[in-house]
Amino acid sequence: APKELMFSTAPAVEALGNALRQMVAGDLQALDLDFKLVLDGDERAWTLRLTPRRPDIARALKQLELQGTGSQLQVIVILEPRGERTTTRLSAEP
Repeated sequence: APKELMFSTAPAVEALGNALRQMVAGDLQALDLDFKLVLDGDERAWTLRLTPRRPDIARALKQLELQGTGSQLQVIVILEPRGERTTTRLSAEP
């Protein structure tokens, strides 16, 4: 069964949700307000690292790493301040 998370009770999840919405919308200017952005690679294989600028986000999220190819996001890596790491692989399958 799918898990449900309430954004209001999980600041890291809320930050992730906001970051993904801004990225999908192509709003890098808004994304840059909350995160320091570092892009590596090229269109074949890229990595976008987002490091929180705001202390309230940084308390719950050390770094967010998005990996993809072309216009497709494939991997989301969440690094928490305590060293915990969560990796989510996205599938293009319906």
